[in-house]
Amino acid sequence: MALIEAWRSIDWERESYPAYEDFWAMPFFALLFPAVRLFLDRFVFEKLARRVIEQNSIEKLNVEVHNRRKKINKFKESAWKFVYFLSGELLALSVTYNEPWFTNTRYFWMGPGDQVWPDQKTKLKLKAVYMYVAGFYTYSIFALAFWETRRSDFGVSMSHHVATVVLIVLSYIFRFARVGSVVLAVHDASDVFMETAKMSKYGGYEMLANIAFLLYVASWIILRLTYFPFWILRSTSSPSHLLHEAYKDATTATLLHISSQQASTEAKQTQQQQIMAKGVCCSTPLPLVLALVLATAAITSSAQDSSQLSLGYYSKACPTAEQIVRTEMECAVKANPRNAAFLIRLHFHDCFVQGCDGSVLLDDTATLIGEKQADQNVNSLQGFELVDKIKEKLEAECPGVVSCADLLAIAARDATILVGGPYWDVPVGRLDSKTASLDQANSDIPTPQQGLATLITKFSAKGLSPTDMVALVGSHTIGMSRCVNFRDRIYGDFQLTSKSEASAQVYLSKLKETCPTDGGDDNVSPMDCTSPTVFDNAFFETLIQGTGLLNSDQEMYSSLLGFETSHIVEKYWADSVSFFKDFSDSMVRMGNITNPAGGEVRKNCRFANA
Repeated sequence: MALIEAWRSIDWERESYPAYEDFWAMPFFALLFPAVRLFLDRFVFEKLARRVIEQNSIEKLNVEVHNRRKKINKFKESAWKFVYFLSGELLALSVTYNEPWFTNTRYFWMGPGDQVWPDQKTKLKLKAVYMYVAGFYTYSIFALAFWETRRSDFGVSMSHHVATVVLIVLSYIFRFARVGSVVLAVHDASDVFMETAKMSKYGGYEMLANIAFLLYVASWIILRLTYFPFWILRSTSSPSHLLHEAYKDATTATLLHISSQQASTEAKQTQQQQIMAKGVCCSTPLPLVLALVLATAAITSSAQDSSQLSLGYYSKACPTAEQIVRTEMECAVKANPRNAAFLIRLHFHDCFVQGCDGSVLLDDTATLIGEKQADQNVNSLQGFELVDKIKEKLEAECPGVVSCADLLAIAARDATILVGGPYWDVPVGRLDSKTASLDQANSDIPTPQQGLATLITKFSAKGLSPTDMVALVGSHTIGMSRCVNFRDRIYGDFQLTSKSEASAQVYLSKLKETCPTDGGDDNVSPMDCTSPTVFDNAFFETLIQGTGLLNSDQEMYSSLLGFETSHIVEKYWADSVSFFKDFSDSMVRMGNITNPAGGEVRKNCRFANA
């Protein structure tokens, strides 16, 4: 009775993100299955097999005792697999049948609410199904090697079991549990009929065996050869005939960056409505991305590209350009060291929207909506007045020559140097955009609350690798963050990642004083509490200690996907020279992202030329 009450008390609908700790349930099931099988073998399958096989063997087949024993063992193995596949099928159906993605594959990748893959939570009941299946195939590896009858297809079966465990684990880690649950339901159904056919054959029931085999073939054709490729696999890419329409309707940004989690609720709803209206399936659409990139390249073949940038671009037209920027930056950083972080951040936010084209500097006008009111920019970006001052000096020396985009790129380099960071040569020759994109600013710029998979996707969309991402995020060694951006972190998993160390608890208490649960959204705290005004590698130590201020930063070391980035974090903490070199290289790569639409050289960075 107590066990039933405990079972009922579990909230199977509770949602949470997949975690490595969930896999503790897998060995439990791996040990449970052999215990259950031993019980069924002894008290159910053995008796059933003897009743079915021995009776038919004596009256019809008159086979030898040894052969009967082998057939009984095979019958028991098939009976066991029948029980598992039937239970797995019923569990998978019970979990997925009432979910929206059971009938509409779009919901593999979006919902409920504003959740979009990979930032989707998983219900406890779906987690349980995954661990149940993973446990079975883990047990099956050992059963095949030490328990079951050795058949000629041993190698193939073993490879199948190992591959299945790997696929189940990886699909869980990469948050494909929704589509995975349907795949399990599709595949297990056929196996139920196959094991039924085998048991009937061993028992001498030829008619029943033939019927079960026909059902197996029919289910295989319908579920595995039709439903699986044309319904499930198809959901990972968009129909080719929608590409041109999607491009014409200016939904490219939505399709390429559907994994954005932090965009405003209104923008999220607009994204989902556009996609569902078009019938475009939402996932990480690699084929679609490639097609759109190729289409964009063809349409904008006459636009500016990074190969037009050079180190000597202003050597004749404005030879003092870099000196002017450097002088103004020296004065600004001396007056307020935070100006260094302001200009680096402006350059980063500029390059992630339309390329490095100065669009982030544009003010709103009657005919243009700028990017300054985007979620990650409003009440956050600073340094615009400093840019105005530098631009005035450049215009006085070389009117209409140096672009605002180049100004930001040079100023970001000088800002880094002035607070102790590395030097790099800045290729110049960028043009300033005549337009801005609030929508792209909301969707393309990484946010503090996003998971590592989303962050890697966003950097990858800009042609930047995980190494580039970790190196560029290292600029947080001199930045400050607003309370609204780290509140969820300090009242969330901060204690878990920091392992509740005493020093971490003191730091956490200070953070909570700065950032209460209500109010104080604009209160700030340094992202590197060790040396907040010096560009060094101390920031990476905070990640290793689990005390990173922003969730997006700590994800690089503590995430389920951290195997892609954690070793880079450790490398940069151990070797500052390596960090400085990679940061310089990554800043050049990011700065080389140009706006394919081309542009002009603005006279005033806040407004397009008349």
